Amino acid sequence: MKNTIPLVEPLDRIVSKRSSLLEYVSTMDPARLAASPGPGKWSVLEIVEHLVLAERDVFGDLSDPAALVPQRPRLRDRALFLLVMLLLR
Repeated sequence: MKNTIPLVEPLDRIVSKRSSLLEYVSTMDPARLAASPGPGKWSVLEIVEHLVLAERDVFGDLSDPAALVPQRPRLRDRALFLLVMLLLR
């Protein structure tokens, strides 16, 4: 079993992409940020707000990945995973 947590690297990439997005958006003209491109379409601010809320809902209660201890999946976990994958197909 590896000593590294498989989530650390992907979460670091998410943090890096979030920082890049926020840095880019911070350079945009405020009027352009709030402008709606048309009926039923979202402004840049609405898109960023949606991303922030989704990230908060998904990652809000996630422990610090560096503090997690790797564990082998139990038979029950594997069976549930297969069941979910079957249902999704």
